Amino acid sequence: MKRLFLLISVVLLAWSVQPASAQLTQQNLIPVIESAESVFATAIQAYEDQDYETAARLFGVVANTFDMHSKTTASLLMRGKALFMNREYDQAVEVLQDFTATYRTSRYIRDAEQIMQMATQDPASFAQDTQIFKLGIALPLNGDASALTQQMFNGIRMAVEDHNAVPYDSLMGPTRKIQMVFRDTQNDQGVAQSAIRSLAAEQVNAIIGPLFSSEALAAAQIAEQEGIVLLAPLATDDAVSRSKQYVFQANPTIATRGRLMARHSVLGLGINEIGIIADLNNNESLRMAKAFADEVQALEANLVFNEGIANARTWFRLSEGISKDTLLKADAIYLPINGGNASTLIGGALTSLDRMGFGSRLRLLGNVEWHNISQVSLAGNYSTTYSNDFYPNPTDSLTTEFQIRYRTQTGADPTRLSYSGYDVTDFLAQQMQRALYENRPLDFVMRQAPMYEGYANRLDFSKGNVNEAMFYHRYGGGTVELIR
Repeated sequence: MKRLFLLISVVLLAWSVQPASAQLTQQNLIPVIESAESVFATAIQAYEDQDYETAARLFGVVANTFDMHSKTTASLLMRGKALFMNREYDQAVEVLQDFTATYRTSRYIRDAEQIMQMATQDPASFAQDTQIFKLGIALPLNGDASALTQQMFNGIRMAVEDHNAVPYDSLMGPTRKIQMVFRDTQNDQGVAQSAIRSLAAEQVNAIIGPLFSSEALAAAQIAEQEGIVLLAPLATDDAVSRSKQYVFQANPTIATRGRLMARHSVLGLGINEIGIIADLNNNESLRMAKAFADEVQALEANLVFNEGIANARTWFRLSEGISKDTLLKADAIYLPINGGNASTLIGGALTSLDRMGFGSRLRLLGNVEWHNISQVSLAGNYSTTYSNDFYPNPTDSLTTEFQIRYRTQTGADPTRLSYSGYDVTDFLAQQMQRALYENRPLDFVMRQAPMYEGYANRLDFSKGNVNEAMFYHRYGGGTVELIR
């Protein structure tokens, strides 16, 4: 199952304009019928406006009124999708089963199978069972984001299946099954808010999503108003959960990353004299540097210098921007380098420091961009230590088992979003079960939970609504190792 849903394009690149009402495509000689194209475009608009009943009817007209044409198979797929979104699950399955039986070689077969799989999980098997958890999933199904949604949903689905396969917990008793309730956010803030309201009306126990900070900010307002726990899997803008009770962020915010690295440096590594060199051209670098500096001072360590680099070339000649005497004041230097050219700047900094002859007397501190860099030996010279929010441990047998299962089910390797989808869902499933057992609110239980160790993510909300669990690595001896 390589794709969750295929975005059906509403714009056809015309190869020619003929006076006749029916044309032939160049590639496969399937006719293009102008009237069918017009109805199809209207159906797509109705779908995007969330008028799924109208969309399903119009897609049916396109598919069944005309002889075989360029939009026949796309219309059948979209009719099934519209019926699913309108919660007419049995009809959606019926339409898509006919489609897959009739058009066995269609490129939409896997998409149809994915929708049918979701439809059979949402409807009748749970309809009469009140003893379930409803897990809302608010993710976009349009544009480039649809591929990201597919990857995350694959992980979510596997976690739900694993949870539902265990009938009894030795500590908390019978396992309450999870029903997934999906809503399309269309990568739009207003639609995302409507999706959360719709999920609230469905009385879901918790929500995963949306993907991006802009959508998550909008969705968080509604989740907070409705009193529903929302766990944003990717958003790094700290405004998403700020001053909220029910909104959580699984991805540590940019400021959190800087602050946690400072705590690890001072309390974990015992470093007291620390300098900072940040990239003045990168806002995230500056935000991490500020949070790091604030925390160093709060911990009463010595921030001996805090410098910024404005010209990329200066990273290769640090002595021209910062004197060696200044650098020598520090026992360690934090370099929160970020962005598309991070690897180049990191290489420049390492080469520059090596030319200056610091040797092992100086320790370097970094962020996730320092993970698996090519200059392993140079980084090892400075016992370079960095924080990392994502790490599928290659030596862990359980992670290897997950990778094999994922490949078997999807035909692809798990991505970062696949791991995140699984870990976030598994964590939520455990906390929902625990909240039921303890008869406590879910948000309270999430904050009381011990650090969760997933296949590639750690989750810890004991300090608040932003995850503060990170991995810490160190270069040395020609390799990089996980130290905490």
